[in-house]
Amino acid sequence: MRVPGVAFSLDRMDPVRAIDDLGGAARPEDLKNLGVTRGRLLRAVRDGRVARPRYGVYALPDATVDAILRAAYRAHLSCLSACRALELPVIEDDRRSHLSIPRDRARRANDRRPIKGVVLHRHDEGSLGNDVSRALDLLGLCAGRLQQIVAVDAALHRELMTEQMLETWVHTDPARRDWIAARCDGGAQSHLETLTRVALADEGFHVESQVKIPGLGHVDLMVNRALIVETDGAEFHDNPQAWREDLRRNNVATRGGYPFLRFTYSDVMGDRALIVAAVKETLGLPR
Repeated sequence: MRVPGVAFSLDRMDPVRAIDDLGGAARPEDLKNLGVTRGRLLRAVRDGRVARPRYGVYALPDATVDAILRAAYRAHLSCLSACRALELPVIEDDRRSHLSIPRDRARRANDRRPIKGVVLHRHDEGSLGNDVSRALDLLGLCAGRLQQIVAVDAALHRELMTEQMLETWVHTDPARRDWIAARCDGGAQSHLETLTRVALADEGFHVESQVKIPGLGHVDLMVNRALIVETDGAEFHDNPQAWREDLRRNNVATRGGYPFLRFTYSDVMGDRALIVAAVKETLGLPR
């Protein structure tokens, strides 16, 4: 995803390219600053290559509601809207547009921009971190801590932010921020892995992500350095070839002396207490 507000297009005169660079929707003044002439913009609208979904907003035909409202409010995508746009995991979605604007920006009495379905997060313009870190900090005001940590793990994994940026957070409750800092792991490769790791870590287990084992490769989770736990999304394991590879990995792990537990998407997104119980039973610990 391109970061809204920063253009990378080689042909800044082309309205479609410019709007795409600006996140799928833009205000005319932003397009003018990139060298897009009014004539070219109106021709693109007439040709159907650009739409005008709201007064003062030009957008690509497939632009999301979030992108259109971001441009209308001259805002940044934040919170759950930023997660959707950046393709970070969303496990609880209120379907509202979350936008961040400077704290000192007032709303005019005759402002016709929609309020229903919009959450405006106000921030200090000079806050530390970066736009992604700030968006995930604001996520602490609207979503549960599990939604927040799966998004943080994914952002760390993709190097969209660093763990050090957590120290700059000011919107998330300090206790939750400290919990996330102690639990987050940029090595996680899926939200299923994050949710399972956190459930086990909260029960006092020592859990490592993406541990490499000879002959087996990387495993999702190693628990107490004695048990392998894998989490399987259907999109990766719902075919015969993947099923055979799963069996091979199970056999290699068993021959290497590691017990092996595998949990499905439904297991992880359902009652994770059952996963904790299975791990305890496998390790011979009281449930």
